[in-house]
Amino acid sequence: MVNWVPIVAAALAALPAAGIFLVAFGRYEGAFRDNVVFIYFIGGLIVGGFLGFFTLLLYGTNATLIQIIGLALLYPITIVMAVNRRKWQGERHAIFNGGAAGLGASVMMTFSLLYVTMLRPMQAAQQAANEALRNATGNTSVSAPNLNTVGFAFDLVTDAQGLVLSMAMAGLFFGLGLLAGDAVRRKKQIVVALTGTAILIAPSVFLEEYFRSRAWLWLVLLVAYGAIFAIAAERKLLVLGLTDEDRKMRRRKQRSEE
Repeated sequence: MVNWVPIVAAALAALPAAGIFLVAFGRYEGAFRDNVVFIYFIGGLIVGGFLGFFTLLLYGTNATLIQIIGLALLYPITIVMAVNRRKWQGERHAIFNGGAAGLGASVMMTFSLLYVTMLRPMQAAQQAANEALRNATGNTSVSAPNLNTVGFAFDLVTDAQGLVLSMAMAGLFFGLGLLAGDAVRRKKQIVVALTGTAILIAPSVFLEEYFRSRAWLWLVLLVAYGAIFAIAAERKLLVLGLTDEDRKMRRRKQRSEE
């Protein structure tokens, strides 16, 4: 029997990041090195796996303040460290590298959260079925047949919340990646890492509250914050990855189209 939970979780985690990549990077086609951006995206996937593990580890504690401050510190510092390579310090292309790394990190980070979120109801139902069978038979060693995962993987509310969460995390990590890339370009890594921490305090609160309550309110706040952050970062920072000549050519092209 196919376990659809990880498949659906992976699809939901990847779709918003792919959409942002196509829209944002598609506008600058030819202005960045595809192979380098791809490598940073893969690196972001690895970083996202690390972040997802530690996020779940923190959420396994009862220390709310540590969860909020810990994630607000962990995310920007880790992304800056991932993007900060000596070869790209002072280089405009570091901004594109950062954006790609941020999107990669969002995919694996979100997958970790969605997988656990979607798996919990299935595990609870399986445990309830086991207990019911044992009570009925009086045999404490028997187990109920494995449940069909289709109903849990394709639950409308769970999947809708998962998609919104993916959109929020993709926006947050895309903006954070661009911020980290610009920090490498300007050689202001420590300052920007601390700035990123300040920016992520509010979404860390929203994420912690959602993970605890599964309430739509926190998701709406999280996706709104992520969208504003991503759009602002894309408009202010991504264009700085172009050379002066490329920017002039883009302005001429825009004027001619108008």
